[in-house]
Amino acid sequence: MTCATLSRSSTTIQEEEEEEALPVVSLGDASIASPFTSRFNTVTPCLDLVMQGRSTLVTYLQMFKILGINCLSSAYSMSVMHLEGVKMGDTQATVSGVIIAFLFMFLSASSPCETLASRRPHSKVFSRYFMVSLVGQAAAQLTFLVLCYRQAVALTPPDEALEDLGLISSANATEPLLAAANGTVGNGTAADDAAAAMADPAAAAADEYEKTIVNTTVFLVGFICQLSTFATNYAGRPFNAPLRSNKGLFYGLLLTALLALGLVAGTMEDLNATFEVIELPKDLKIWLAAGGTAMWLACMTIEKLARDLFPERIHPNLLL
Repeated sequence: MTCATLSRSSTTIQEEEEEEALPVVSLGDASIASPFTSRFNTVTPCLDLVMQGRSTLVTYLQMFKILGINCLSSAYSMSVMHLEGVKMGDTQATVSGVIIAFLFMFLSASSPCETLASRRPHSKVFSRYFMVSLVGQAAAQLTFLVLCYRQAVALTPPDEALEDLGLISSANATEPLLAAANGTVGNGTAADDAAAAMADPAAAAADEYEKTIVNTTVFLVGFICQLSTFATNYAGRPFNAPLRSNKGLFYGLLLTALLALGLVAGTMEDLNATFEVIELPKDLKIWLAAGGTAMWLACMTIEKLARDLFPERIHPNLLL
């Protein structure tokens, strides 16, 4: 009797201990499967999950590409072009930076497409498609920048060209000409200053910003290139909603394009004064308009060819 009572007591104690112990969760329990379950009797939630994941991946890759292209063009402008005397005003740098920040914010708000695409998006930054597209677009933009810069230098008056290089100041812009007329170029101080500036171009380029044809042209070219980069690399269908559906980015690009067009035209004096630019010669305006359009079409062609020639490889064991 005592043994039976002790046996029942030990069994009861064991049962109570098992009830008080932490539950062991297995893979089939609802607590694990609940994040991936749905009340619908279709596979629509699975499709939504795949579409949203693809949209996030595409947005991530296109932001990296836009940053890469902008960094390449900006690095050239801030290094090589700066040593040539090209500068950017504080207002120009501030406004362009704010515009780019807003465009990136609107870009990150992209929504997935309504239908699931039959092909997979590119999943890696270091891929042939990404590198060919990035290098090709950067080359097209740098070519546009160099050609416009040379055209601006060719259309710049001699005095203004010397002033851009830091060889003379605006106060004594006519001194070299007078010295040359008097035959005292080798003995005057203007020639010595010019030689010193040529020996140290970095010091000559550190002067304050001035409104010149070259500085205005380089700023406008960079502004147009940044606008083209966002318009070209927005990945719409078949993974994201089309550009018109992203109202913030669409109207932001439209207003920025109108702003760039107004600056190129140069007919509004208040706008020119705000952005610290001057009205350009007619030939240079045509260069900017035609060259910007050609550059944008070239970037669009490079992006499409790279996407078609280097599609994402599909593993044989994967269905999506």
